[in-house]
Amino acid sequence: MFKRIATALVLIPLVLLGIFKLDQQNFAIVAAALCLIGAWEWGQLCKLDKIVHRICYAATYLLPFYGVWFFKDNNAFIYALLIIALLFWFCAFVWMYLYSRLSQKIDLSNMAKLAIGYIVITPMWLALFLVQSESAGMVLWLFLMVWGADTGAYFVGRKFGKKKLAEKLSPKKTMEGVYGGMATSAVVAIAGIFVLKLEVNTMPYWIVLAALVVVFSIAGDLFESMLKRLRGIKDSGSIFPGHGGVLDRVDSLTSAAPLFLLGMLIINSIKN
Repeated sequence: MFKRIATALVLIPLVLLGIFKLDQQNFAIVAAALCLIGAWEWGQLCKLDKIVHRICYAATYLLPFYGVWFFKDNNAFIYALLIIALLFWFCAFVWMYLYSRLSQKIDLSNMAKLAIGYIVITPMWLALFLVQSESAGMVLWLFLMVWGADTGAYFVGRKFGKKKLAEKLSPKKTMEGVYGGMATSAVVAIAGIFVLKLEVNTMPYWIVLAALVVVFSIAGDLFESMLKRLRGIKDSGSIFPGHGGVLDRVDSLTSAAPLFLLGMLIINSIKN
């Protein structure tokens, strides 16, 4: 617990500095560096045991990252990538449901999971730097909603948790924890609407989006838990003492960030 708190006390100021002080390009570079570490860890989830193989796999992400950066101002490209990501997460919901309900393990080939890594990591990276460039406060709001869901679920589940959410996916997660996480995120979401001074006529849309973000953040967390169980490991990495790897910290954002950006773009188009 001490390591977890100490690491958080170091990471939180760095995250805030990055969000509010870096311009779009530098924020994208820092986020890309973390995503490359996440890609390295993803390779481990897909049984790339040799270091050189994981390095080569992570390096291949530079190509889609370059393509995304090149087309970052193309609305059609952005919408297409976000919709592809969203469709994948609907498939991931089905995969997790079958895995949790059926007696045998529902798994894909390692090659298929390596390919899925691009769909999981690349849209998240795009979403993070585009939201940050639109509004630093907006990306912090996204982070706080996701962290609120995770923190609320942890403490409420630890204190009151009895009914398991999906024992085969993540044995420690409970329905009570989910309710606690949703309540915490609801407070953050409502506070964010007023702090960011969002237009009154768009509030219902933001509330719906915030609710979906929380649901998807839980799905992202559960999805990585499933992959780790299929691989037989506890953490994706060890770069953050007490917290595990990069993927362990951003698993919820892999699903929540693309959805948030897509919702933000749609709401802004309605507003305009």
